Amino acid sequence: MKTAERMPVVMWQYILLLCFMIIGGCLLFSESKWAIPFLFGLPAIGATIYLLLFNKELLIILCFFLVPLSMGVNIGWGIQVGFPAELIVVVMAGLFFLLYLKKWPVIDVNVLLHPLTILILTDLLWLYIATIFSAIPEVSFKRILLKTAFVLFFYFFIIHWFRFRNKLAYPLIFYGIGLVPVILLTLNKHASYDFTHKVAFNIPQPFYVDHTIYGACLAFILPILVILFFRYRKFGLNKINRLLAGGGMLLFAGATFYSFSRASLLSLVVVAGFFILLKLGLRMRGLLILMAVTLVLAISAVYFLPGVIFQGEAVSNRGSIKQHFQSMTNLQTDASNLERINRWVCAIDMFKDRPITGFGPGTYQFEYGNYQTYERLTYISTFAGDRGNAHSEYLTYLAEAGLPGFIIFLLLVCITISTGIKVTFGNHKEPLRLIGLGVLLGLTTFFFHGLLNAFWEQEKMAALVYPAMACLVAIDVFNRGEKPTAH
Repeated sequence: MKTAERMPVVMWQYILLLCFMIIGGCLLFSESKWAIPFLFGLPAIGATIYLLLFNKELLIILCFFLVPLSMGVNIGWGIQVGFPAELIVVVMAGLFFLLYLKKWPVIDVNVLLHPLTILILTDLLWLYIATIFSAIPEVSFKRILLKTAFVLFFYFFIIHWFRFRNKLAYPLIFYGIGLVPVILLTLNKHASYDFTHKVAFNIPQPFYVDHTIYGACLAFILPILVILFFRYRKFGLNKINRLLAGGGMLLFAGATFYSFSRASLLSLVVVAGFFILLKLGLRMRGLLILMAVTLVLAISAVYFLPGVIFQGEAVSNRGSIKQHFQSMTNLQTDASNLERINRWVCAIDMFKDRPITGFGPGTYQFEYGNYQTYERLTYISTFAGDRGNAHSEYLTYLAEAGLPGFIIFLLLVCITISTGIKVTFGNHKEPLRLIGLGVLLGLTTFFFHGLLNAFWEQEKMAALVYPAMACLVAIDVFNRGEKPTAH
């Protein structure tokens, strides 16, 4: 009887599958623009909805595992998404909002009133305001919708999941596991070129657009692997798990070096110095002074360096490996460095024209060409808006969101680091303290990268930064003796 009752259901499944295959085949045969969205997007959306309703934890783990493995797919209308992870994130964020709308608040009030949460929401609100006054509204609207999805899923949904303390390190761990096959494929491809740094820029494709964001993500995860290896007993890990953590640590360290991303290697040096300062008793007041001095020097450099350097034709991917890394300090003949300064000065000039609301989220790459001057051009400069952003998270905010957006971002950096220091030296159990330290060090690599690159708007980095912030907030709430509750 049970078999007879189940037969119609099974039959309907086969009928639906057959219809799906026929429609998909017709779309492919006709070369329709709907073919890719239909054949790849619809099954992903269906699987996401099913897992969201019946197995949320598997979906979360799967999403973080798939982020490094995702590739850009053009779905039409000038929109490209990272398939499948970014598509899953967008669907989950929308469903998260709709399914729990009647049960609000989904997140505990202790989390909602945390300074870091308030700043993340303030940042989002201001970017919506900047979008209203955007120079290219359609670009800004797409960008802010994607950022909203990142905040809803990677921060609010994940912090809701973090009410179970044993999940705190999961986002970084499963992201790292998903990154392992990317590393192996990248190293294998790089080996065919004898690991020369001259081809490093495109080697991580199609998974990462270039070696800089690839190296940045590697550097972000490396500190937690180091902590897991050296303090494995505090996490209740056995020697086999320690061996796996050690293998991962060596693999990620080697991959970071062979990414030939100068900023990534320098960020690890900065993190090592930051860790030493923490061990020596550095607290928030001293850190704020250090950050203020660094910011003043950085802004001064952007203003005054262009007047004292000379344009040249050398670029960092020429010459030997030694010359490649020495080029970090070459401001006279290295085209990569000169182009960065060109982008920075353009960002500041754009800010001068629109100091309050900026040009709008996502508009820098389409607008900065109008602010380039002949004396700052290099042979890798472009007016087409097709070669990246302002190469600075901070100056991108200044150009796209004006002074208020820039100040909000600076406060976000300060409060994140302050919360990280607080939970690292808090009076809770050591596993939480060590996780907080690993997350803080990972975020420090990102904030340092923010001086030289802008990656936050990409799902590859957003999937690390927002969950890391959520982790710090969750630990801070735990440390107060409060527990984020489910509703």
